[in-house]
Amino acid sequence: MTLSGSSETLFSYADSFFFPLDTFRVLPGTSTDNPFFDQQLGQNMANHNFGFCMELHGMVEPTAGGKISITADDDTWVFLDSMLVVDMGGHHPSQSRMAPLEPPSGPNRSLVSLDIFHCDRLTNESLFALSIDGSIHPAGPVEPKPPISALVAHDMSRKALRLQAIAKTLSVVAPAGQAWNLELRGLDGRLQRSIKGTGTAMVSLTNSGVTVALLKSGKESVTGRFVQHSNN
Repeated sequence: MTLSGSSETLFSYADSFFFPLDTFRVLPGTSTDNPFFDQQLGQNMANHNFGFCMELHGMVEPTAGGKISITADDDTWVFLDSMLVVDMGGHHPSQSRMAPLEPPSGPNRSLVSLDIFHCDRLTNESLFALSIDGSIHPAGPVEPKPPISALVAHDMSRKALRLQAIAKTLSVVAPAGQAWNLELRGLDGRLQRSIKGTGTAMVSLTNSGVTVALLKSGKESVTGRFVQHSNN
């Protein structure tokens, strides 16, 4: 999403058909097709992805008469300087809230942190609108992150237990004779497969879309996520 600026201190965004996971053709930073692209109105006629969460972070400069206005359905929280100023948590139709964004006193124009958290969970609508009356500044340098199609593991280099996605297979690397349990789940948390084994093994990937892998052996665990397509 991109905020449009009508002046140096007024920025806004509005979309009454808000499906950010469905609007880009390839996954960011890769040449891999986005499995959620072109939903409902596209060729596959699949339902839009209503089950998503979003975070927005930045710094804003308070101005006299400044304010933040937000409209959204389902969970939405806005924090200014780590203080909750908008609370629209829970399942609900679109609601609107406003929070003042003014200097505390006098000519103080120091920057304050702005953090917005939003989740859409009901399948009857998805709407998001944001208006900021105040100068916006970057939150800081953008840290490079691995693409969603790549394996994401915790301290993988330090573990004897490892996961690696290769084409249509998932490689489980473990010391010879070490028992492990592998769970493959969809983004909705539903279990796709549960596999037990020992040592190093190859597991075929059979479900298309984004899959979350959880590998456990004793007190060790490794998690990862990857994208698998039925036409790969």
